[in-house]
Amino acid sequence: MAAGLGFAARSADSLTVSVDRPVSESVAAKRDEAPVVQAKLNLGYHVDTDIYGPQFYAASVASALFGGSPLSLLFTNVREKASLAYYASSVLDPLRHFMMVQTGIDTATAPRVAALIAEQLRLVQTGEFSADLLANVKQGMLTSRLMAYDSPRFLARQALLRSLVPGVPADYDSYAQAIAP
Repeated sequence: MAAGLGFAARSADSLTVSVDRPVSESVAAKRDEAPVVQAKLNLGYHVDTDIYGPQFYAASVASALFGGSPLSLLFTNVREKASLAYYASSVLDPLRHFMMVQTGIDTATAPRVAALIAEQLRLVQTGEFSADLLANVKQGMLTSRLMAYDSPRFLARQALLRSLVPGVPADYDSYAQAIAP
């Protein structure tokens, strides 16, 4: 049926993705104000990582420990212990070398929340967390990854990544070995 449309064959050129760009040390801020009690405090960080190399897996674990899991420092210390956020999480985007922190807060507590977020980041950067917490975060990552293999969306994303970034391991065992150390 498609052959009857008269399209010419296309060459299958190899596509290489490169996202190397200079690291910006400056902080950009944007403040929107509205007469509300509840607010969002979102922060973005440059993350020096590679794409699915050793730095990627270290950055993934650090992001999960920081705010990307239910056991994370942001969730535990900012939301649960300090009760300063309705939600607190982070997500890593390795293709853009970017980590986004998202929190829902009371407007009046913004400076305290920002300071507490900075403190949680410092704890991750300096390794001031328990070995048990790290092991539990890694186990959660492995469990989530294993469950993801049942998701068509995850499998489609993996196929896209393998086409854009040759050599990306798609199997669970490779992922587990990279996360485990």
